[in-house]
Amino acid sequence: MREDIYWIASGNIKPGKYEEFLTVIEQMAQVTRDEEGSISYEFNVNEDHTVVQVFEHFRDDAAAVHHLTVTLPLFGEAYGETASIDGLVVYGAPQGEAKEILDSLGSVYLRPVGGFTAKP
Repeated sequence: MREDIYWIASGNIKPGKYEEFLTVIEQMAQVTRDEEGSISYEFNVNEDHTVVQVFEHFRDDAAAVHHLTVTLPLFGEAYGETASIDGLVVYGAPQGEAKEILDSLGSVYLRPVGGFTAKP
């Protein structure tokens, strides 16, 4: 069974807040880059800068819990002033505290039923 966990958070950028949003996510990415077990952390926006999706990938439950309980709270207020999080789709099989936290965020869980992941 795979231990890695990843998710896509979807939301909207608030009107007139795009430049401030860029500043906030740059700071978030710098801190997340240094987290033990952080694999990928990528923000994607549509052409008119109104929709955002965040791809977050962590090695295991412990790395995800650290991100959700230590790093994310540092930026939650600033992020919330510039953008919303309206949905969270989780891939993998989080357990214990990781699942409890993701459940509290209203996550939808998807499990693989086919395909493959190439080894680096």
